[in-house]
Amino acid sequence: MDIQNHFYGHSAVLAAYAGLSRPRHIAGLLQHGWTAVSPVAAHFADFPKVGTDPRQRRLLVWSHGCRGWSPADEDRTTTPVGAPVLYLEALLRAQGWTPSERLGPVFVPFHGTRLVRVTGAHADLARQVAKVDGPSTVCLHHEDMTDPEITTAWRDAGHTLVTAGRRDDPHFLLRIMQLVGNASRVSSNRLSTAVLYAAAVGTPAAVWGTR
Repeated sequence: MDIQNHFYGHSAVLAAYAGLSRPRHIAGLLQHGWTAVSPVAAHFADFPKVGTDPRQRRLLVWSHGCRGWSPADEDRTTTPVGAPVLYLEALLRAQGWTPSERLGPVFVPFHGTRLVRVTGAHADLARQVAKVDGPSTVCLHHEDMTDPEITTAWRDAGHTLVTAGRRDDPHFLLRIMQLVGNASRVSSNRLSTAVLYAAAVGTPAAVWGTR
C-alpha cells in the first residue's frame, strides 16, 4: 500500500463512508486527482506491478466512462469506484448539509509545486478576477501561501485568501468541499480537479483567465 492513498484525506473519507472509526490501508492504488489522460499513466506509472494481479492489489480509478482514455487499452486491470469527493458529499448530506452560496465566487489559481514550477502573472490574474467576479475567496496552494509576492498580489486586488492545506492533511478534501459546496461559482484559469468537484456537486463552474 502506497502512502498516496492517504493523501487529500481520501482514505479517511472512504473509511468514514464505510462506517469505520479510522482510516485503513487500501489494497492497491487509488486515483488521487482528475486527469485528462489515463490515470494508469498519470498516477500509477511508478508502480508497474500493481494491478497485474487484481486479486492482490487493484488499481482503483474514478470512472471508466471517460473520453480521455479507455480501460480496454490498458495492460493492467482497473476498477471504477467513483471519486472520494462524492462519498464525502453523501456523508455531509446525510448529516443535514446542503450547498449554499454564502462564500460568493471562489477562484482556484493553477499552481505548481517545488518539483514542477508554473510561471504566471498573479497580479494581472488577480485584477482580472476582481473585474469579472468582484472580491472573491481565492484558494491558493499551500506553498503559494508562503510566497509574499503571490499573496500580496491577490490581497491587493481585494480577495480573501484561504488554502486547503498540505496534501497529507486528512482534512484537505473536507476544506475543498466546504469551498466548492458553498460558492456561487468556482472558477480557475486551468481545468482542474477543483472545477470538476464543483460541477459534481452542482455548483456553477468555469475556466477562464490568463495563464
